[in-house]
Amino acid sequence: MKVILYIALWKRQKLSKLIVHHINQLYREGRKKGVQLDVHYIWTNEEDLDNYTEHLLPQWSENYSENLPLGRKFNSGLKYVVNRGYDYLMQLGSDDTLRHDFWDYALPYMEQKAEILGCKNLRIVDFGTKNEKLRSFNDVFGAGRLMRMDLVEKASNVYKCRSKVSDTSGLRKGAPCIVPKSKFRPKMHEKVGEGWELWENGRMSGLDFNSECNLMARTYIFKPIAIDQDQYLATDYKTGDNIHGFEKF
Repeated sequence: MKVILYIALWKRQKLSKLIVHHINQLYREGRKKGVQLDVHYIWTNEEDLDNYTEHLLPQWSENYSENLPLGRKFNSGLKYVVNRGYDYLMQLGSDDTLRHDFWDYALPYMEQKAEILGCKNLRIVDFGTKNEKLRSFNDVFGAGRLMRMDLVEKASNVYKCRSKVSDTSGLRKGAPCIVPKSKFRPKMHEKVGEGWELWENGRMSGLDFNSECNLMARTYIFKPIAIDQDQYLATDYKTGDNIHGFEKF
């Protein structure tokens, strides 16, 4: 099983050693279970890149992007990871860690070729005080989220178009639209560009749900799977750099 771990970096210098330790642990545990884990970083400044990669064991690649908007930042790395033979794209925040036995819970579903799998339960830790909270969510979130790569490749390989007709979804003639190449219709769409886009470029929040909706709209409808029904496999560390700090949870 080949997995590419996909991370967008931002001001996590104090956390870097801890995050790298857990990535290396995931790498080692994965090798024992037949998982080849590589890493791709999207970086905004050299300090972030140096702090995260200095002691990293897996093979890694990287690209630069401005930090905002976040949707464009996430999209900027897609062309470097698609069509490389990976089975899954794995998301992880620059302040997130996964428990060492994560693969024990994920692999059975990966072997069944589940479309999206991940966690709903989150351990939230104030990095300064070490206080923690436990939270459960309705939907699979970004830390440790695995998306099947063949669907990512199909959904994110897009044409940027203008509509030639109005349709029942409310799209008006002449309006801009994003169309996966598999659904491009010359009678309906005027192509004005192309690229790799799974997230809306201008989006600043709701990125997990946004990519999930786009994946389904451009492929088929499925139900994401939570692998952590009675467990807390993911931890989110909060520092002063977070948009949503520890006190907001």
